[in-house]
Amino acid sequence: DFRKTLLVQEVATELTKGIEAAEGDAREYYDKNQKEFIVKPEWKIREIVVPTEGEAKDILVLLLQGADFAETAVARSKAPTAAKGGDKGFVGKFPFEQMQAAAAPLEVGKVSSVFKGPDGYYVVKLDDKKGGEPKPFASVKNELIKGLTLRKQQEAVLEHLNKLAGKTSIQVNEDLLK
Repeated sequence: DFRKTLLVQEVATELTKGIEAAEGDAREYYDKNQKEFIVKPEWKIREIVVPTEGEAKDILVLLLQGADFAETAVARSKAPTAAKGGDKGFVGKFPFEQMQAAAAPLEVGKVSSVFKGPDGYYVVKLDDKKGGEPKPFASVKNELIKGLTLRKQQEAVLEHLNKLAGKTSIQVNEDLLK
């Protein structure tokens, strides 16, 4: 068994010698499959949560007139994040659909309109956004070249095995299998 394993390894080494992917192969794969390289988006948001829609609208007016979001959250919000100025930190997934609909399209520094959520009426502010765009080619190039090289080598070995299978006559001894 050991000899057979060594022979198989030696044949595989010979078959794959000199088979490597080039930077051009990696660039072509990257260009055709950019969605595989997109960095997961994250949003840094602040929230103010109050029990009534009227109160939320009053707060929104104050914010649009220039009131500080963090100070207003500390003073008026009923959310657990109130003490931190409403800061929820970076989130990759919004806690509920209405918040996503309100916050995801915002530009950094902008405030949402009032919307109803599970704990009352919300106003959110987008402090920062990161991700959502593809990783630069330079940061994935070496990994791509390694992966594509391995794929090309596997294809070469499989092609050789298929050729051998075509030349080999296999007979099944049914009596031995029983």
